[in-house]
Amino acid sequence: MYAKIPKNVGITEFRKDLSAYFKKAISGEPVVVSNENIQAIFIDLVTYNNLIQAYEDKKDSEVMIKTIIENRVKKKVEWQDLKKKLKL
Repeated sequence: MYAKIPKNVGITEFRKDLSAYFKKAISGEPVVVSNENIQAIFIDLVTYNNLIQAYEDKKDSEVMIKTIIENRVKKKVEWQDLKKKLKL
């Protein structure tokens, strides 16, 4: 989906042509802005929200997998026994 970003943009260049970099980000092209040893990625809001959602989905699936594995190790309770215990 995304590739490595081939070029860093210095903060001075970024400031000079801010509107052009906004257009790039909105079109889906991330921009790396650097100032000495500090770097930041400039992306559009939709891309950011999609990345956050993907991260949350990954974390949720890790919790589900862990829970499934833990439940396989524990003694399982049959539905009929649970109904009796809960007096359903």
